Amino acid sequence: MYHHELLKKLLAMRNVNNGMSGHVKNIVRDLKTRRNSHASISKLPPEILSTIFLLYRDGTAYHWRTLAWIRVSHICRHWRNVALGCPALWSHPNFFMSDSVPEMLLRSKSAPLTIQLTLNYGASKVIEAFHTSLEHIARIRELSLATAGHNFEKLFPRTDQAAPHLHKLILNNLSGQSLREIIILPEDFLNGNAPCLSHLELKDFHLPWSSPLLKNLTTLKLTCLNSQTTLLPTSEQLVEVLGRMPGLETLELKNFLPSSSSSLSEVTLPRLQDVLLGGDVAGCANVLNLISFPYTARMGFEGMVDRHATSALDMATLFLPTLSKIRRGLCEDDVISSLSISCNLADITIRSVLNAISDQSEQDSCCRQIP
Repeated sequence: MYHHELLKKLLAMRNVNNGMSGHVKNIVRDLKTRRNSHASISKLPPEILSTIFLLYRDGTAYHWRTLAWIRVSHICRHWRNVALGCPALWSHPNFFMSDSVPEMLLRSKSAPLTIQLTLNYGASKVIEAFHTSLEHIARIRELSLATAGHNFEKLFPRTDQAAPHLHKLILNNLSGQSLREIIILPEDFLNGNAPCLSHLELKDFHLPWSSPLLKNLTTLKLTCLNSQTTLLPTSEQLVEVLGRMPGLETLELKNFLPSSSSSLSEVTLPRLQDVLLGGDVAGCANVLNLISFPYTARMGFEGMVDRHATSALDMATLFLPTLSKIRRGLCEDDVISSLSISCNLADITIRSVLNAISDQSEQDSCCRQIP
């Protein structure tokens, strides 16, 4: 009995000591907080401090296994509270720290999300975390996904969910060259409902030309590494699609060029700043004859010609009518200061430089012979 009572007293004393120790720690923590509050940086409004945190996050090298920027929330209690009170700071989850994704999505509250993932293999935890992020698709602002074709259906089991706040969509098929096949997206991809979409990049993905997503874009980049694809648009389809994008600023088409010429009326793209075309030379020339754009736009062409063609130089002349049309559109003060054509066994490059009083523009075209 005596030993039992003694043990109870010892336990009670330990609890008192632990309580006092915890109380002392709280007092010390409060004193440190008061001391820190007198530092000059503590006088910054939370809004400015949050902006600094965001700049630090964006400027810190992104490492796929760490969230190095998160240490700013470990400096002191005030910084942690500011970080937790800044939803935008948590709006870019790291899927290779998949356990952190649900908490980051929770802390991001209703902030627009940036979802970026590159995945060459099927990691179940990463896929599960990506699915969790897609539950918030209504507030995803930027979605960038690079993965092998066989992983796409695992990552994107539902493709018919609307994305009302999506501004930027990038899909990249990473399948090996020998296994590479274009992934054909359904016509109702994203339910055809992404009214804010302005930037679309597809690499070895195909979106039907009648898709409601192909409108009001400022950037359109379509790339197909398989030049033998049967998914090329007709001239009529391309003109119709581009006609729905009067604000287009960047156009890149690689192996997605209509193969047949057409006498259709050209579509005007008054805001076009960059145009890059790659593929069959006749296709490049055909597209140039279908569109009208400011002469100040930067142009680049990579035209493939068969090695059995009579002359790669003859194929390059297909560009001359368009160059003449551009020259006719120049003002009197504009001068083509240089025009060079270089040729070797592999390719032909045409370079022209326009010197104007108010602007400068440079065009490149390359005709590459297929071995």
